[in-house]
Amino acid sequence: NGANLTATIDSGGFSGGIDASLTLGPVTADVALQLAVSNGDVSAALDLTATGPVSSTDIIDAIGASTSGVDAGIADVTLNQIALHVAVDKPQAAAASVTVSLFGDASLTVNSGTFDAQMLFRTETGSSSLLVAGRLTSPTLQELDPTIPFDWNLPDIALVASNQAATLAYADLDTPTQLYFAPVLCDDPADATTCGDLELTQGLVIQALIDLPDDLQDQLGDLGITVTGPLDVTGTLPILGGTELSLEVALPEVLGSDSDLVKSGQVSFRIATDTVTRQVEASIDGTMVFRVTRASADACDGTE
Repeated sequence: NGANLTATIDSGGFSGGIDASLTLGPVTADVALQLAVSNGDVSAALDLTATGPVSSTDIIDAIGASTSGVDAGIADVTLNQIALHVAVDKPQAAAASVTVSLFGDASLTVNSGTFDAQMLFRTETGSSSLLVAGRLTSPTLQELDPTIPFDWNLPDIALVASNQAATLAYADLDTPTQLYFAPVLCDDPADATTCGDLELTQGLVIQALIDLPDDLQDQLGDLGITVTGPLDVTGTLPILGGTELSLEVALPEVLGSDSDLVKSGQVSFRIATDTVTRQVEASIDGTMVFRVTRASADACDGTE
């Protein structure tokens, strides 16, 4: 669709780049290439972002493959977005550092249920850092197969594996890393000023959001406990040089009506150990507000 070329030459060296936007069927791709040479230091970067959606049936049709005997309504894969960042920095008096970052966003539809998946892979040779992350948003069982006699919400799962602990400013992240973490770091992903820092823990962190079954929620309701939201379970495993082994369970937020015993609250439980020092920590955090009828009142007056 067009390209822009920039170039600057001065006594210290050269800097320039080219960026272009291409449209191929349902895919729009933005490509940018930057090159700079300054006083013997060389840096180059390639960024590519391709946005769909492109379904598996589109790909099959594009390559002219036969679809006879294939029911496209049973399962379909849709590629929503791909982003690639490759950067090379070569100081005059030091070894080169190479950064590769890749983000992918795809959906798998089975019957009327859809799995949404995002993935990030990032490695940097200069700091020997490795970051792998993924998240999966799941449908219900009956959306996958209407013949199943009961219906459960499958858990949403996310994981982040890093060989280094770090705090990184959102503005310093490359495009694929920003795309992956924007939903959890930014109030408004379109506005970088609303985004917080990325806190990385050395090791593997796994988080699962589990909806409580309806029958369990009904039983809690009979006890005057009305819960909203999922059970949040987070575990850390000591891999990639990490030493923390921990498990944290955050109970759903409790919001009671005027007649419920529990007015509001949210509680989490955490236990952790350091696999090197063998130090163990356990904690219970949160608040819980109960309604208690005062002896001088016929009913709870709402004060805490």
